[in-house]
Amino acid sequence: VKVKGEEKDQIVTAWFDERTGVKVEDVTTRVTKQKVKYKRAARTKGSNERYKGSIDIEDKDIHLKLMYKAKAATSSGGKGTTRAVRIALENTTGVTHVNVEENTTATLVGGIPPYTLHCVVDGGTDQDIAKTIWETFGCVTPLVGAQTIIYTDENSIPRVVKFDRPTAIDIDVRITYVPYPEEPTPVDWQTTLKQAVADYINSLGLGLDVIPSKLYVPIYTAVSGIAVILIELKEHSSPTWGSSNITITASQFATVASLTNITVTL
Repeated sequence: VKVKGEEKDQIVTAWFDERTGVKVEDVTTRVTKQKVKYKRAARTKGSNERYKGSIDIEDKDIHLKLMYKAKAATSSGGKGTTRAVRIALENTTGVTHVNVEENTTATLVGGIPPYTLHCVVDGGTDQDIAKTIWETFGCVTPLVGAQTIIYTDENSIPRVVKFDRPTAIDIDVRITYVPYPEEPTPVDWQTTLKQAVADYINSLGLGLDVIPSKLYVPIYTAVSGIAVILIELKEHSSPTWGSSNITITASQFATVASLTNITVTL
């Protein structure tokens, strides 16, 4: 519950757990259409100074959900969970791509051994990544990966942290078009188109396939005056073009290393 009180000329805003009455965290989040009032009790001569809260709540469940949502937005996601590790790694300096998976079964799943945690991280330094993983997840579950880093914790105890670095899959794109005279064509439109396509592919992240049909949106958002009739893809190292998806595994990410990897042709 969001509670607002007045202390002379100051306005104090705080969050309280409605179920326990315990203060959660000072925040400045504004909850639209939900009103919670906190008023100072009227004083009478000789009485002790005290506060009483009068709460005007249309839906208490909604208020409680809003409180936890606001708290989650300002927190790191907790500790000891795959979600917490992923969020912490995403907030680690220099990190650009993250994938975190835990195998909680007794069998090999997706190449991950039983009862282990597998982190794939691109960017950032090895020590920063090891520190983040250990301090967020700790020794609850064994870690797996080709990178083995020794992280010394706050008690000067060396900890072995394992994770993997992803593989970049360089993608080539070939776009065949015809002019569309009903719309104007921007100046240097081919460079604009290529940049839009590259930006989209480079933003996909770990484990996301490159799908030709999804390139129509960034293309038509960026330029006008053309009608795309065919989009083909291939890995840069392959000689064969195709209109099928390019599969990207959980330890890979698609990238367009250069705009020269994108061809626009009539």
